[in-house]
Amino acid sequence: MRHDYLSLIVHILLTTSINVSRLAKSIVLFLFKFIKIVVHTLSFLLYRPYPVSRNPSVTSRDVTVIIPTVGTIDDVEFRETLSTILANSPAEIIVCTVGEKKLCMARRVCAEEAAKATLIRSTPTKIRVIAIETASKRKQLFKALQYVQTSIVALADDHVFWGSRFLTASLAPFEDPQIGGVGTNKQVRRLPFQFSFPNFLNFIACNYLERHNFECTASVYIDQAVFVLSGRTVFYRTAIFRHPRFEKEYCHETWLFGLVGKNGFAVDDDNLLTRFTIGIAKYKVWFQNSPDSTMFTVLGEPDKFFKQMDRWIRTTWRSNSTSLFSDQTPWKTQPWSVYAIYLSSFVNLALFYDIALLTTLHYGLESPHSWPNQCFESINTMLTLVLILFISKMIKPLPHFWRNPRDMLYIPFYILFGYYHSLIKLKALFTVCVISWGSRPGVR
Repeated sequence: MRHDYLSLIVHILLTTSINVSRLAKSIVLFLFKFIKIVVHTLSFLLYRPYPVSRNPSVTSRDVTVIIPTVGTIDDVEFRETLSTILANSPAEIIVCTVGEKKLCMARRVCAEEAAKATLIRSTPTKIRVIAIETASKRKQLFKALQYVQTSIVALADDHVFWGSRFLTASLAPFEDPQIGGVGTNKQVRRLPFQFSFPNFLNFIACNYLERHNFECTASVYIDQAVFVLSGRTVFYRTAIFRHPRFEKEYCHETWLFGLVGKNGFAVDDDNLLTRFTIGIAKYKVWFQNSPDSTMFTVLGEPDKFFKQMDRWIRTTWRSNSTSLFSDQTPWKTQPWSVYAIYLSSFVNLALFYDIALLTTLHYGLESPHSWPNQCFESINTMLTLVLILFISKMIKPLPHFWRNPRDMLYIPFYILFGYYHSLIKLKALFTVCVISWGSRPGVR
């Protein structure tokens, strides 16, 4: 009898230890994911942008805006880009395009927009138009940088739209002489709501940038880290581009011990500039998130968006591995972001991570001697985790839903797309050596 009793106790202890071991796996997965979510949410709420000084040492007259373009040029978006930048009165705008035909077209369009701006108010901004022979964003930017004579350079896409106080608000962080690069808040122009695939992609594109804004805002408040200053509109001190190592690093970047990009990269330039600013030029960076420092863009076109996502995610795989294992600066200056941004990006595959969380929790709670009330408690625990996962997925897009409440009808499809995005990330990992632009034919 005593022997049977001892055997039962041993069996129960062994079973319990197995369940605890399985539950421990779920706890580790849960903590790895949700410590970051809780801390970043608090950080996002506590963040405050640099205030605009009454007597700033850096003004719009200290800024040269560079716009590389291979687009149509004579279209509504490019004209609006020029007009909104002109309204901010930078010292100079340099448009760098490709080929003689686009050069002549760009000169005409720029002259027309400058004339329109002058009718509204006298503008001191000089516009210079240059061209190179081959379409390459890096080569276009590098060519334009040779003409810069101001202390600050703004790099802008050819389809971004600034508010009237955008430049004033975005320059505020440069009052700190240690800051060398400033990223800005980004929003996609939301199309009027309707149930359609193009409209849904526009909604997804809005939240792509919304999530980026959230991560950059939260991480910069904690350890002044921004994993990438997006080139849609970004500001740098000109001194960074005059660094003796800049040309080699920028024009001849490779990856994976030189096996990828033997002739230099065309893509990943935003990430390279961010790493260079922090790691080599030894400046700090900042993300300026305020209503006035918010720029707008268009994104989510069905024929381009999936190609763009492929390129962005390949860049993330390459750049984050470079930052951690080659550059290694984040280990020294951004300890929190090593965990919350860089390492997390390698396992941020929602489809597989959520399955792992739910599976390990299920097996951790499972017991061969469960009573009905214990089964009920296990189901409640599983449902609680599902609810927590749902809430966590709603945090980053919350500002978008606040501005566009009708888009809440897309929530189920948004969550499903998030799981599908995990497969896109896997595809990008398997094709990580592809360094073509993808969405811009002819661009190298």
